[in-house]
Amino acid sequence: MRPSVPVCTRALSCLLVAGVRIAAHFPKSWIMASPRETVIHRSQSDDGVIEITQQGDIRALYFGSSAKQSALDILRPEQLQLSYTRAMVSALLFFPAPRSVLLIGLGAGSLANFLWHHFPSCQIDVAEMRADVVHLAHSHFALPIDPRLRIHIGDGGQFMALKREQRQTYDLILIDAYNHDGIADEVRVVSFFENVHACLNQHGTLSMNLWTGEPHYPLTLQYLEQVFPRKVLQLPVDERANVIVLASRQKIFPGAAKPLKKRALALEDRFNIPFLSYMRQLKRCDRWLSLSRLFQP
Repeated sequence: MRPSVPVCTRALSCLLVAGVRIAAHFPKSWIMASPRETVIHRSQSDDGVIEITQQGDIRALYFGSSAKQSALDILRPEQLQLSYTRAMVSALLFFPAPRSVLLIGLGAGSLANFLWHHFPSCQIDVAEMRADVVHLAHSHFALPIDPRLRIHIGDGGQFMALKREQRQTYDLILIDAYNHDGIADEVRVVSFFENVHACLNQHGTLSMNLWTGEPHYPLTLQYLEQVFPRKVLQLPVDERANVIVLASRQKIFPGAAKPLKKRALALEDRFNIPFLSYMRQLKRCDRWLSLSRLFQP
Protein backbone atom coordinates (compact mmCIF):
# COMPACT_ATOMS: atom_id res chain seq x y z
CA MET A 1 0.00 0.00 0.00
CA ARG A 2 1.23 3.49 -0.77
CA PRO A 3 2.17 5.22 2.50
CA SER A 4 0.57 8.56 3.17
CA VAL A 5 1.76 11.43 5.30
CA PRO A 6 0.42 11.12 8.87
CA VAL A 7 -1.63 13.94 10.32
CA CYS A 8 -0.46 14.70 13.82
CA THR A 9 -1.72 18.11 14.87
CA ARG A 10 -5.06 19.84 14.99
CA ALA A 11 -3.80 22.42 12.50
CA LEU A 12 -2.90 19.82 9.91
CA SER A 13 -6.12 17.97 10.66
CA CYS A 14 -8.12 21.08 9.79
CA LEU A 15 -6.32 21.34 6.46
CA LEU A 16 -7.13 17.71 5.74
CA VAL A 17 -10.78 18.27 6.64
CA ALA A 18 -11.01 21.22 4.27
CA GLY A 19 -9.55 19.23 1.40
CA VAL A 20 -11.72 16.19 1.93
CA ARG A 21 -14.95 18.17 2.14
CA ILE A 22 -14.45 19.33 -1.40
CA ALA A 23 -14.30 15.76 -2.68
CA ALA A 24 -16.64 13.74 -0.49
CA HIS A 25 -20.01 13.85 1.21
CA PHE A 26 -20.34 10.43 2.83
CA PRO A 27 -18.90 8.96 6.03
CA LYS A 28 -17.09 5.68 6.56
CA SER A 29 -14.84 4.10 3.98
CA TRP A 30 -15.74 6.41 1.09
CA ILE A 31 -16.45 3.45 -1.23
CA MET A 32 -19.36 3.84 -3.62
CA ALA A 33 -21.78 1.03 -4.40
CA SER A 34 -21.12 -0.74 -7.69
CA PRO A 35 -23.90 -1.34 -10.22
CA ARG A 36 -22.60 -4.92 -10.38
CA GLU A 37 -23.75 -5.48 -6.80
CA THR A 38 -27.06 -7.29 -6.35
CA VAL A 39 -29.33 -6.14 -3.53
CA ILE A 40 -30.21 -9.24 -1.50
CA HIS A 41 -31.89 -7.49 1.44
CA ARG A 42 -33.61 -4.17 2.02
CA SER A 43 -35.44 -3.09 5.17
CA GLN A 44 -36.40 0.06 7.02
CA SER A 45 -37.07 0.91 10.65
CA ASP A 46 -37.24 4.03 12.79
CA ASP A 47 -33.43 3.97 12.79
CA GLY A 48 -33.20 4.16 9.00
CA VAL A 49 -32.74 2.07 5.87
CA ILE A 50 -30.53 -1.02 5.66
CA GLU A 51 -29.40 -2.60 2.40
CA ILE A 52 -27.23 -5.67 1.88
CA THR A 53 -25.64 -6.31 -1.49
CA GLN A 54 -23.60 -9.14 -2.93
CA GLN A 55 -20.99 -9.26 -5.68
CA GLY A 56 -19.34 -12.65 -6.04
CA ASP A 57 -18.46 -13.83 -2.54
CA ILE A 58 -18.43 -10.31 -1.08
CA ARG A 59 -21.42 -9.00 0.84
CA ALA A 60 -21.70 -5.36 1.83
CA LEU A 61 -23.81 -3.38 4.28
CA TYR A 62 -25.25 0.08 3.55
CA PHE A 63 -27.19 2.42 5.82
CA GLY A 64 -29.42 4.26 3.36
CA SER A 65 -26.66 5.87 1.30
CA SER A 66 -24.02 4.80 -1.19
CA ALA A 67 -21.34 4.74 1.52
CA LYS A 68 -20.25 1.18 2.25
CA GLN A 69 -20.44 0.56 5.99
CA SER A 70 -19.03 -2.98 6.10
CA ALA A 71 -17.97 -5.76 3.75
CA LEU A 72 -17.31 -9.45 4.28
CA ASP A 73 -16.21 -12.44 2.23
CA ILE A 74 -18.84 -15.05 3.04
CA LEU A 75 -16.35 -17.86 2.39
CA ARG A 76 -13.64 -16.27 4.56
CA PRO A 77 -15.47 -14.16 7.17
CA GLU A 78 -12.34 -13.92 9.33
CA GLN A 79 -10.60 -11.73 6.71
CA LEU A 80 -10.98 -7.95 6.83
CA GLN A 81 -12.08 -6.61 3.44
CA LEU A 82 -12.03 -2.83 3.94
CA SER A 83 -8.83 -0.85 4.38
CA TYR A 84 -10.12 1.13 7.34
CA THR A 85 -10.99 -2.03 9.32
CA ARG A 86 -7.52 -3.40 8.61
CA ALA A 87 -6.03 -0.15 9.88
CA MET A 88 -8.15 -0.35 13.03
CA VAL A 89 -6.43 -3.58 14.08
CA SER A 90 -3.08 -1.77 13.99
CA ALA A 91 -3.76 -1.66 17.75
CA LEU A 92 -2.43 -5.24 17.79
CA LEU A 93 1.04 -3.74 17.37
CA PHE A 94 0.81 -2.66 20.99
CA PHE A 95 -1.32 -5.48 22.41
CA PRO A 96 -0.78 -8.49 20.13
CA ALA A 97 -2.61 -11.13 22.19
CA PRO A 98 -5.75 -9.51 23.63
CA ARG A 99 -7.86 -11.51 26.06
CA SER A 100 -10.63 -8.92 26.41
CA VAL A 101 -11.96 -6.60 23.70
CA LEU A 102 -14.85 -4.15 23.58
CA LEU A 103 -16.40 -3.08 20.27
CA ILE A 104 -18.61 0.01 20.17
CA GLY A 105 -20.56 -0.44 16.94
CA LEU A 106 -21.06 -3.79 15.21
CA GLY A 107 -21.93 -3.12 11.58
CA ALA A 108 -21.77 -6.38 9.65
CA GLY A 109 -19.51 -7.82 12.35
CA SER A 110 -16.27 -7.93 10.37
CA LEU A 111 -14.09 -6.88 13.32
CA ALA A 112 -15.97 -9.22 15.66
CA ASN A 113 -15.52 -12.10 13.20
CA PHE A 114 -11.81 -11.34 12.84
CA LEU A 115 -11.20 -11.28 16.59
CA TRP A 116 -13.41 -14.29 17.35
CA HIS A 117 -11.63 -16.43 14.75
CA HIS A 118 -8.01 -15.42 15.38
CA PHE A 119 -8.04 -15.07 19.18
CA PRO A 120 -9.84 -18.11 20.63
CA SER A 121 -8.99 -17.14 24.23
CA CYS A 122 -10.43 -13.64 23.85
CA GLN A 123 -13.72 -12.49 25.38
CA ILE A 124 -15.45 -10.00 23.06
CA ASP A 125 -18.13 -7.56 24.21
CA VAL A 126 -20.10 -5.56 21.64
CA ALA A 127 -22.42 -2.59 22.07
CA GLU A 128 -24.71 -1.97 19.08
CA MET A 129 -27.67 0.41 19.05
CA ARG A 130 -29.75 -1.37 16.41
CA ALA A 131 -31.30 -4.80 17.00
CA ASP A 132 -31.91 -5.22 13.26
CA VAL A 133 -28.19 -4.74 12.57
CA VAL A 134 -27.35 -7.50 15.05
CA HIS A 135 -29.93 -9.84 13.51
CA LEU A 136 -28.59 -9.26 9.98
CA ALA A 137 -24.98 -9.71 11.11
CA HIS A 138 -25.95 -13.20 12.29
CA SER A 139 -28.20 -14.09 9.35
CA HIS A 140 -26.25 -12.59 6.42
CA PHE A 141 -22.66 -12.04 7.59
CA ALA A 142 -21.77 -15.28 9.38
CA LEU A 143 -21.46 -13.66 12.81
CA PRO A 144 -21.25 -16.58 15.26
CA ILE A 145 -23.48 -17.10 18.28
CA ASP A 146 -21.00 -18.01 20.97
CA PRO A 147 -20.47 -17.36 24.71
CA ARG A 148 -17.19 -15.60 23.87
CA LEU A 149 -19.13 -13.01 21.87
CA ARG A 150 -21.54 -11.05 24.08
CA ILE A 151 -23.69 -8.49 22.28
CA HIS A 152 -25.48 -5.70 24.12
CA ILE A 153 -28.23 -3.94 22.17
CA GLY A 154 -28.41 -0.33 23.26
CA ASP A 155 -26.66 3.00 23.55
CA GLY A 156 -22.87 2.63 23.34
CA GLY A 157 -22.28 5.60 25.60
CA GLN A 158 -24.51 4.20 28.34
CA PHE A 159 -22.86 0.79 27.98
CA MET A 160 -19.43 2.40 28.36
CA ALA A 161 -20.58 4.20 31.52
CA LEU A 162 -21.95 0.92 32.90
CA LYS A 163 -18.65 -0.88 32.28
CA ARG A 164 -16.83 1.88 34.15
CA GLU A 165 -19.26 1.59 37.05
CA GLN A 166 -18.64 -2.17 37.10
CA ARG A 167 -14.85 -1.57 37.01
CA GLN A 168 -14.60 -3.66 33.86
CA THR A 169 -11.39 -3.17 31.89
CA TYR A 170 -10.28 -4.26 28.42
CA ASP A 171 -7.06 -4.87 26.53
CA LEU A 172 -8.48 -3.26 23.39
CA ILE A 173 -11.43 -0.95 22.79
CA LEU A 174 -12.40 -0.52 19.12
CA ILE A 175 -14.90 2.20 18.24
CA ASP A 176 -16.65 2.37 14.86
CA ALA A 177 -19.97 3.97 15.69
CA TYR A 178 -21.59 5.58 12.66
CA ASN A 179 -25.12 5.84 11.34
CA HIS A 180 -26.55 7.39 8.17
CA ASP A 181 -26.06 10.87 9.69
CA GLY A 182 -22.40 10.41 10.67
CA ILE A 183 -20.75 9.62 13.97
CA ALA A 184 -23.19 8.57 16.69
CA ASP A 185 -24.05 11.30 19.19
CA GLU A 186 -23.23 9.20 22.25
CA VAL A 187 -19.57 8.69 21.29
CA ARG A 188 -18.63 12.30 20.59
CA VAL A 189 -18.80 13.78 24.09
CA VAL A 190 -15.89 14.15 26.48
CA SER A 191 -17.54 12.02 29.20
CA PHE A 192 -17.59 9.06 26.80
CA PHE A 193 -13.83 9.23 26.33
CA GLU A 194 -13.31 9.60 30.08
CA ASN A 195 -15.18 6.32 30.50
CA VAL A 196 -13.09 4.71 27.75
CA HIS A 197 -9.91 5.83 29.53
CA ALA A 198 -11.14 4.31 32.80
CA CYS A 199 -12.01 1.00 31.09
CA LEU A 200 -8.64 0.44 29.43
CA ASN A 201 -6.15 -1.85 31.12
CA GLN A 202 -2.87 -0.23 32.12
CA HIS A 203 -1.30 -1.05 28.75
CA GLY A 204 -4.56 -1.30 26.81
CA THR A 205 -5.13 0.53 23.54
CA LEU A 206 -8.05 2.43 22.02
CA SER A 207 -8.56 2.33 18.24
CA MET A 208 -11.26 4.60 16.80
CA ASN A 209 -12.39 5.14 13.24
CA LEU A 210 -12.96 8.80 12.38
CA TRP A 211 -14.03 10.31 9.08
CA THR A 212 -12.31 13.60 8.34
CA GLY A 213 -15.25 14.97 6.34
CA GLU A 214 -17.61 14.60 9.30
CA PRO A 215 -18.51 17.97 10.90
CA HIS A 216 -17.73 16.75 14.42
CA TYR A 217 -14.29 15.36 13.53
CA PRO A 218 -12.15 18.26 14.90
CA LEU A 219 -14.06 18.42 18.21
CA THR A 220 -13.97 14.63 18.64
CA LEU A 221 -10.22 14.71 18.13
CA GLN A 222 -9.94 17.54 20.65
CA TYR A 223 -11.80 15.49 23.26
CA LEU A 224 -9.49 12.54 22.66
CA GLU A 225 -6.41 14.70 23.14
CA GLN A 226 -7.94 16.19 26.28
CA VAL A 227 -8.56 12.78 27.89
CA PHE A 228 -5.37 11.13 26.56
CA PRO A 229 -2.89 14.05 26.71
CA ARG A 230 0.19 13.45 24.52
CA LYS A 231 -0.85 9.84 24.00
CA VAL A 232 -2.89 10.13 20.78
CA LEU A 233 -1.59 9.04 17.38
CA GLN A 234 -3.31 9.20 14.00
CA LEU A 235 -3.11 6.71 11.16
CA PRO A 236 -4.59 8.01 7.88
CA VAL A 237 -6.04 5.30 5.65
CA ASP A 238 -4.54 5.32 2.16
CA GLU A 239 -6.80 6.92 -0.46
CA ARG A 240 -9.65 7.21 2.02
CA ALA A 241 -11.06 9.99 4.18
CA ASN A 242 -10.74 7.79 7.27
CA VAL A 243 -8.24 8.39 10.05
CA ILE A 244 -7.72 5.74 12.71
CA VAL A 245 -6.93 7.28 16.08
CA LEU A 246 -4.94 5.24 18.59
CA ALA A 247 -4.67 6.19 22.25
CA SER A 248 -3.48 4.59 25.48
CA ARG A 249 -3.12 5.34 29.17
CA GLN A 250 0.63 4.88 28.71
CA LYS A 251 2.98 6.19 26.04
CA ILE A 252 2.12 4.09 23.00
CA PHE A 253 5.59 3.50 21.60
CA PRO A 254 8.09 1.58 23.74
CA GLY A 255 11.69 2.72 23.85
CA ALA A 256 13.14 -0.10 21.73
CA ALA A 257 12.24 -0.17 18.03
CA LYS A 258 13.58 -3.61 17.08
CA PRO A 259 11.08 -5.69 19.12
CA LEU A 260 8.19 -3.68 17.66
CA LYS A 261 9.46 -4.18 14.11
CA LYS A 262 9.78 -7.91 14.75
CA ARG A 263 6.20 -7.96 16.06
CA ALA A 264 4.94 -5.99 13.03
CA LEU A 265 6.55 -8.46 10.64
CA ALA A 266 5.07 -11.42 12.53
CA LEU A 267 1.58 -9.86 12.51
CA GLU A 268 1.88 -9.02 8.83
CA ASP A 269 2.85 -12.58 8.00
CA ARG A 270 0.01 -14.00 10.10
CA PHE A 271 -2.82 -11.75 8.91
CA ASN A 272 -1.64 -10.45 5.50
CA ILE A 273 -2.22 -6.90 6.76
CA PRO A 274 0.48 -4.18 6.32
CA PHE A 275 1.47 -3.81 9.98
CA LEU A 276 5.00 -2.71 9.10
CA SER A 277 3.64 0.22 7.10
CA TYR A 278 1.29 1.09 9.97
CA MET A 279 4.20 1.00 12.42
CA ARG A 280 6.28 3.36 10.28
CA GLN A 281 3.44 5.84 9.84
CA LEU A 282 2.66 5.83 13.55
CA LYS A 283 6.32 6.29 14.47
CA ARG A 284 6.50 9.34 12.18
CA CYS A 285 3.45 10.73 13.93
CA ASP A 286 5.03 10.02 17.32
CA ARG A 287 8.21 11.86 16.32
CA TRP A 288 6.16 14.79 15.02
CA LEU A 289 4.32 15.02 18.32
CA SER A 290 7.57 14.84 20.29
CA LEU A 291 8.99 17.68 18.20
CA SER A 292 5.87 19.81 18.56
CA ARG A 293 6.11 19.60 22.37
CA LEU A 294 9.41 21.48 22.23
CA PHE A 295 7.50 24.55 21.05
CA GLN A 296 4.65 24.33 23.54
CA PRO A 297 4.60 26.94 26.33
